[in-house]
Amino acid sequence: MTSEIDAKNLNNSKGLIMFINRKKGGRLFYAIMFVFILLWSLCSSNVFADIIIDNGDPGTSFTGDWSVSIDLNSWDPDDPSATSLWSKNNDTYTWTFTPSISGTYEFSMWWTQSSSRDTNIPISIEFLGGTDTVPINQQANGGQWNVINTYPFEAGVSYDITITSQPGPSSTCADAVKLTFVSSFSLPTAVIDSIAPNPSELGQSVDFTGHGIDMDGTVEAYQWESSIDGLLSDLAAFTTSSLSEGTHTISFRVMDNDNNWSEAVTEVLVVGAIPTEIIIDNRDAETSQTGTWKVSGATDPYGADSVYSRDGATFTWHFTPTQSGNYEVSIWWTEWSSRSTSVPVDIEHSGGTTTVYINQQQNGGLWNNLGDYLFESGSSYNVTITAQPAPSSTCADAVRFNYLDEPIVNIVVPPSYYLQGSPDLSVWADANNLEVDWGIEFVLDIGTANEESIIDTTEPYEVVFAELTRSEHTLDAFVVDNSSTEVPGSYTHDQKIQIGIGDYYVAIGNSITSGYGDDDPSDDTSEDGRISRHGYTPILNDLLTTEKSIPHNIVNEAVGGTTSADGVSSIQAILANHTEAHFCLVQYGTNDGVPSGKGLKPGDSGYPGTFKDNMQQIIDAINDAGKEVCLAKPPIALGSTADSDPYEDPDQGTKSLWIKEYNQVIDELVNDPLNNISVAPPDFYSYFNYYDPSTNRYRYEDEYIDNLHPNGVGYHSMAQLWLESLTQTKAVIASITPNPAVIDEIVIFTGYGRTPDGAITGYSWESSIDGWLSDLSSFTESSLTQGTHTISFEVQDDEGIWSEAVTEVLVVGAIPTEIIIDNRDAETSQTGTWGVSGATDPYGADSVWSRDGATFTWHFTTPQSGNYEVSIWWTEWSSRSTSVPVDIEHSGGTTTVYINQQQNGGQWNSLDDYLFESGSSYNVTITAQPGPSSTCADAVKFNFIH
Repeated sequence: MTSEIDAKNLNNSKGLIMFINRKKGGRLFYAIMFVFILLWSLCSSNVFADIIIDNGDPGTSFTGDWSVSIDLNSWDPDDPSATSLWSKNNDTYTWTFTPSISGTYEFSMWWTQSSSRDTNIPISIEFLGGTDTVPINQQANGGQWNVINTYPFEAGVSYDITITSQPGPSSTCADAVKLTFVSSFSLPTAVIDSIAPNPSELGQSVDFTGHGIDMDGTVEAYQWESSIDGLLSDLAAFTTSSLSEGTHTISFRVMDNDNNWSEAVTEVLVVGAIPTEIIIDNRDAETSQTGTWKVSGATDPYGADSVYSRDGATFTWHFTPTQSGNYEVSIWWTEWSSRSTSVPVDIEHSGGTTTVYINQQQNGGLWNNLGDYLFESGSSYNVTITAQPAPSSTCADAVRFNYLDEPIVNIVVPPSYYLQGSPDLSVWADANNLEVDWGIEFVLDIGTANEESIIDTTEPYEVVFAELTRSEHTLDAFVVDNSSTEVPGSYTHDQKIQIGIGDYYVAIGNSITSGYGDDDPSDDTSEDGRISRHGYTPILNDLLTTEKSIPHNIVNEAVGGTTSADGVSSIQAILANHTEAHFCLVQYGTNDGVPSGKGLKPGDSGYPGTFKDNMQQIIDAINDAGKEVCLAKPPIALGSTADSDPYEDPDQGTKSLWIKEYNQVIDELVNDPLNNISVAPPDFYSYFNYYDPSTNRYRYEDEYIDNLHPNGVGYHSMAQLWLESLTQTKAVIASITPNPAVIDEIVIFTGYGRTPDGAITGYSWESSIDGWLSDLSSFTESSLTQGTHTISFEVQDDEGIWSEAVTEVLVVGAIPTEIIIDNRDAETSQTGTWGVSGATDPYGADSVWSRDGATFTWHFTTPQSGNYEVSIWWTEWSSRSTSVPVDIEHSGGTTTVYINQQQNGGQWNSLDDYLFESGSSYNVTITAQPGPSSTCADAVKFNFIH
């Protein structure tokens, strides 16, 4: 049996055609058809689905500081919490793409649009056989996919797509990239592995090595050519010593078993003297363009012709210098009556990008100097001209780079505003055109009493300044002759400022750490200029610098929307990027929805994948890297997402209940001695959930911008809480057991201290009944007096500073079922002025009174968990207010009860029953009402019910 089928137009030019005689195939027919359908399903769906990598996804990395952008229309449109990032000043953001199928892919990019965005941002795209650099304009086409080009990629190989932020004040956005499969390969690809040495001397042997890739066959032939010497070899690797002197453009291509030749790849090889003049014409291989450029009819072009265009088309000359140094950059154009009189030319150089405007109605047919610029050997730089709007025209012809052979020095390491923790500073400078016996003099802190200099006369010019003070420093480098005298010249001196020896921090976490929602731009740049971004990090940098009188650097590596599992994935890369960091400030939990792992340990059932497991892995990684872990407790959530409807009671909202349990896990991790955590965690939850009786508001009402994120005021508060944790010595009561205890029973007291710097050298335990107990961190006591003890514990650091006392209630003997706190007791506090009242029938010795917002608070620490009836006692007076608010904190939140103090004085008045948890402290607060009325504060009673 024979069959025919028209097999044209199969998808991707690679079809699967199958002819089966069903009658003879039997079960084989169904088995093969099943495989066929499965393969077809894979090929038509998952395999060829678009690959989208969003900012913050696995496969992204960056240098510098990238902040969450407030601009709209971030990718993903279906995710209301989606964000994009922004930065400036040559910071880079990289998306790494590893295709599972070899082929050609269409590359697209998504960014958010802003008037501050740069209009000429370079995107570097690695692909099979090379790297392409394309400029984009982020003032247009934001909030959509923008197709850049199509490129070939090899399966299993990782390729980087990198955006480089441009100099401020402009901004650069990093959001998402998309790769869309277009087709399988039809041509092989050539790859130059190496050409060495380069440059080489005349007559020196040069080794050439290359290979080819063919996805649907084999590579059968090779071809090397020189732009000067012609055909060189038909081998994959060869050596020759007969190359002519000059600058060779080496071309390499390969042929597959279908006799298809690849496109040639090229590399520049310098033989003999390094050229001091490099000219790139519009027809040369080292050019690229966007838009349509046509051959111009104007006279006096450089070379064969010039080209012209309009309306934003770009033409780029790619320059890779063979030696570092300053070059005079010149440009050649042809004149025409329609030429623009203000054409921007963007010149990339080692110091950034400079834009020069030229008038193309004048000085055509000759070289026009655009200035002198520093370029580094081996790096690639672009000179780009942008065609202006019609009806004017813009010409692109040739660019010349003239090497200037005057002496030059450039400090490479460290840059200005650099900071490290270690006292030994390694410095390195690049220098060119020095005479024999000349060298580089490095001067630290020039013009000060601490000035120090070192001269190095041999390359590489590297020295070490040892045992530097923890402060800011300056570094100068001078070219000096053989008598150590400074050589005059335009480029014989370089300087770097604010090189700090101090404390280096890395902030790690989600959008709250990143600074999302910060609506106060006035504090986005630290006073020392090191940090420029939203959130608490620049504020904390200033606070720490003032507090400790040494420079600081707090690098923010947070990424919006991330979880503790994302932190596990990224922690190694973050640590590798910040080897000088000493402290890691870690905060996750807001976005986590995994089980907490509370009370579990490694090896327990249910432990893997929990919040505790993830955080422990982050802690272990930081400790293994020799850095200190600082954990924070994430704040309260007012709703399930940033913009959802708020919870009726945020403290009992689903997300907040998760967060509260995560914060209990943070306590477990911090209290585990194996984790070696010396910094007490800032409790952002308790801070933002605090109810202020003086304002009748929760802090989150004034310090949040949405359901999840602080505003500018809130980030100031976060910075202050971090400062306290990072600088203050704190005492911790680990346990008092048993509690309650019977009379004469042995009670074990255990405590310790945390201090960010130094060590704990002293301890003090006191009882509210028995007085001073011990000066040991742990001790036992069996002679405690019967009653309810408030145990106070303090620690002292090695500078003699005592911490604030922490307290815990210890019941010895029968647990009291009735606790009364009178106005004169130690468990009270007040704001404003409270005077002794002359009213009759007080509880105890007297009562007190006040007006106009003064507050009086009774502090209750529960001896045993359960429901308590809360009652209050006041004295009557004719001026008493008839509507006095009493705020009662309990385990379910805070309840406000209003009382009439012109009635029922001199007795207990019940305020209802409430649940309290053992060991926790709660406040009952009364707020004095406006004059002329008066408000009484006397006593509060807690009766245990069950």
